[in-house]
Amino acid sequence: MPVGRGGCGVAAVANFVHVIGGGWERGVPNAVEYDIRTDTWQSFEVPIGGQWRNLGLAVVDTRIYAIGGWNGNHMDANREYRALFTILLPLFGSE
Repeated sequence: MPVGRGGCGVAAVANFVHVIGGGWERGVPNAVEYDIRTDTWQSFEVPIGGQWRNLGLAVVDTRIYAIGGWNGNHMDANREYRALFTILLPLFGSE
């Protein structure tokens, strides 16, 4: 992981491991995802930055739900993140 985190939520969707929240002693500006196929990390923005820790993550299909947490106070945050998009392209045959 590029930067250590404490109290983060972790969820796996397809070939990616998403790490959201954390920031035990200071806030973290974004979340990161790990691509197991390429062994690389990439950051992505989330709606709540800073010391969002001890949150719960749940995966439903291709969406990650981030629930609750702590930033010095109990948080009533409920956020949804679409972790994977499917793009369908029509195929036209030539005759």
